[in-house]
Amino acid sequence: MLIAVCAITVLVPLYFAVITALKTPDQLGGTGFALPTSVHWENFADAWTLTKFPQALMNTALITVGAVILTLLTNSLVAYAIARNLHKQFFTGVYFYLLSAIFIPFPIIMLPVVKETALFGLDNQVGLILLYAVFGLSLNSLHLRRVHQIDPDRAGGGGLHRRGDHLAGLLADHLALVDPDERDRRHPHLCLGVE
Repeated sequence: MLIAVCAITVLVPLYFAVITALKTPDQLGGTGFALPTSVHWENFADAWTLTKFPQALMNTALITVGAVILTLLTNSLVAYAIARNLHKQFFTGVYFYLLSAIFIPFPIIMLPVVKETALFGLDNQVGLILLYAVFGLSLNSLHLRRVHQIDPDRAGGGGLHRRGDHLAGLLADHLALVDPDERDRRHPHLCLGVE
């Protein structure tokens, strides 16, 4: 019974979306449950041209790829620094600062930062990429911190950390996550136990 109720909460809006997409503007009145008198597939072509979909798709791809790359670079560096230096007072403060940032509601953070990016002239794709990287900093850094919190004597990358080659240690930690066997050996807390 519960599954049927949950299915209805998904299927009814989906039905409305499909039916509305196939109607003409003059058929949109009424309850919305009525089927279209004739199917208008040209609505999709009109939406494609009116919304300039190829340009919007390119903007989305650019922002997504840029945000993911910037997020991986910056947030993993922050996480690595926190994981390796958590015994120092400054990094402990940064850790608790990032932890407390998770509890602040999104609009409280979002509105002032968006206003500041507009003042700096960053209300464009580059600004959005920066915003996505900054907004994910606290949560992503705390997740990635666990990846870098490994025993330096057991891990290949951790040994490099003692010689001062922090970048090599960071890369070794991340590359170990690509190989499933190495990941399970170095990071047993990430192992799902699925064969």
